[in-house]
Amino acid sequence: MMEKKTAPLYEAVMRYAMSGCSPWHTPGHKMGLGADERLKKLITPQGLRGEVSLADELDDPFAPAGAIAEAQQAAAEYFGARETVFLVSGTTGAIHLMILAALVPGDLALVSRGSHRSVLGGLALAGVRPVYIDPEYDKEAGLALNITPAAVESAVKKYPAAKALLLPSPNYYGIAADLREIASILHRAGMLLLVDEAHGAHLSAMRGLRRPGQAGKGRIPESAMESGADLAAQSTHKLLGSLTQTSMLHIGAAAPPDMGERVYRAYGLTQTTSPDYLLLASLDIARAQLQETGERALEKVYGLIGELAGKFDALPGLSLYSLPVDRQDHFTQDVFKLAVDVSGLGITGPRAWSFLRQECQIQPELSDVRRVLFIASYADNGESLGKLYKSLWALSSKYGGEKSGRRQELPPLPTAAEGTPCLNPREAFFAPAETTAIQAAVGRIAAEAVTFYPPGIPVFYPGEIITAEAVEYLRAGLAAGLVPHGSDPELKTLRVIKR
Repeated sequence: MMEKKTAPLYEAVMRYAMSGCSPWHTPGHKMGLGADERLKKLITPQGLRGEVSLADELDDPFAPAGAIAEAQQAAAEYFGARETVFLVSGTTGAIHLMILAALVPGDLALVSRGSHRSVLGGLALAGVRPVYIDPEYDKEAGLALNITPAAVESAVKKYPAAKALLLPSPNYYGIAADLREIASILHRAGMLLLVDEAHGAHLSAMRGLRRPGQAGKGRIPESAMESGADLAAQSTHKLLGSLTQTSMLHIGAAAPPDMGERVYRAYGLTQTTSPDYLLLASLDIARAQLQETGERALEKVYGLIGELAGKFDALPGLSLYSLPVDRQDHFTQDVFKLAVDVSGLGITGPRAWSFLRQECQIQPELSDVRRVLFIASYADNGESLGKLYKSLWALSSKYGGEKSGRRQELPPLPTAAEGTPCLNPREAFFAPAETTAIQAAVGRIAAEAVTFYPPGIPVFYPGEIITAEAVEYLRAGLAAGLVPHGSDPELKTLRVIKR
């Protein structure tokens, strides 16, 4: 009996790199033989020997039957999926693939209003008609949470022709929906659950910390696969150890029997024919690391985060976001996302970001009007969390005297208009468009999505009517120092569909 490989794809890449084979194939640096010295420093000579595209013994990602198949099967077993597909196009590519595999042109889909802008690309590519569902909103914190089972049930009754629901869980701030209940509602109606789990790749490794009936502060979300999702797109690089732009697409046990075939058909349309095996192998390594040492590391950091949270009373003007008790029946919170509210200091998130980066050498993940967000991972330890605490103490000490007692607020993200948009995203993408002054855009049909990035949630989608509330939201965000992504970074104009 053959010994089971720990990381089969990594091992196959290393065997080829050290085989002494004469490279008469791409890439042009020929396994590092022609690489510039700067590239050698960046990747290392050994890494360049493994930086190949396609070779027989390395398997074919479009029809895996060898090392890739073994690695993907090992990932599926660990993450609780029926099948798993490795991707090097980021979770944006995984979301596009998920939508193309699950839906066909003309299908109606329920879509969380809190979805990342990459969902827009998938809807446009597939020609899907969206119906947007608003997430719950924590008014006191000024923070969008997630969608509730009640909102899903209402939408399912109102739009029984819908084929699927797509939502992010956990969202950028770590707030997870009750996926188990939502999956049950959808499956009873014959609909699919598609989850953008970009920020939840680590949740499967937290099983050991989850307790039956656990509730309240510190509760750990279930993974999408544990909850019964049909498809889930994960950014393995965000909180785990694979290289940036690597992701996995998981197919759940409840998915239609032919879903794997549908995924690979869409894979052939959307993925590069020259995948980098260093990136693919890093996915294999990340899974192996999680099984071997990652779970223990995550458990240790989980405890350290709890200790850090207990010290916030000693940081005047700062508070760490925690789900209100009355929201804990519908949502769970990933404590590896540390959303620190700085408004008690009388400053904005961007101002706090600047101080932390310039004065403390701390690089946050994002800032919004009131908060700075930090992402912890298995790589953290007492030293790194100690440095973060000292930096927050310095921030509190620096600006505590400026406390004005008045918090700068951003209006809630505008709610979704009732019904489907005037045009679906595909129609809006190809429709003739023009540029108009932002105030004159009110009442017109949007030809672009405008977001503050991160978190990358569109204020409106192409095909929707631009409202006065949306324009107010954009202006308030710009005034607070947030960076908009759209055709005009100064937000003086917007792209709209020609009349």
